[in-house]
Amino acid sequence: KDNVKSSDADTVLAVERLIFDIAESFDDGVSTDAEWNKLTKASAKCKELSKRIADVADEIARLTDGVNSYDINTVTSDDKTDIEKLIADIDVLLGGDNLTPAERDSLEALKALAKSLSERIEAAKSAAESPEITAVKGITKDNAKLEDKNALTKAKKAIEDALKTFGNNYTEEERKELEKQLDTVNEALEAIGNAEKVKDEIDKLPSPDNIT
Repeated sequence: KDNVKSSDADTVLAVERLIFDIAESFDDGVSTDAEWNKLTKASAKCKELSKRIADVADEIARLTDGVNSYDINTVTSDDKTDIEKLIADIDVLLGGDNLTPAERDSLEALKALAKSLSERIEAAKSAAESPEITAVKGITKDNAKLEDKNALTKAKKAIEDALKTFGNNYTEEERKELEKQLDTVNEALEAIGNAEKVKDEIDKLPSPDNIT
């Protein structure tokens, strides 16, 4: 049971048929109870092996359908827990000895695909929490200073890049939060721009010493 594989299915089925044929011709008057018990145990063992083969096949199909139901371009943090569970379940099968070489290769590829989905979610999260973005948390149009312009400009680009690259990998709530941050950054940059214009106009004024 621990190492039966789908490649053994025909052999198990052939043994089951043989046992059935023997049972059909079993003669209570000639054969012993011990022989009948041995036959019964062999039949039960075959059924157990057949069930294990079917269960593994069903599990492979479930895992394959599960991983393939996700799109790397639209997977979000809402899917993370389920994807991690699929990876763990794949590892359970890979850790056993019920797979043919082809099935093992297929599951290894499936695991790699599932991991790429999980990595995409992490990449989107990292982009939304980049140092450039976190550096300007708390800066608004009301408290922005001229010296914040460089940091805000970097944050603006980081947010725009995150939305462009991972836009569909964010939940609606996450996307709205990023868009809100972008609005705040743009408003702060606009306030700085206005302050710079005022400063330029002031700088153009003649020095009081030159006014007669």
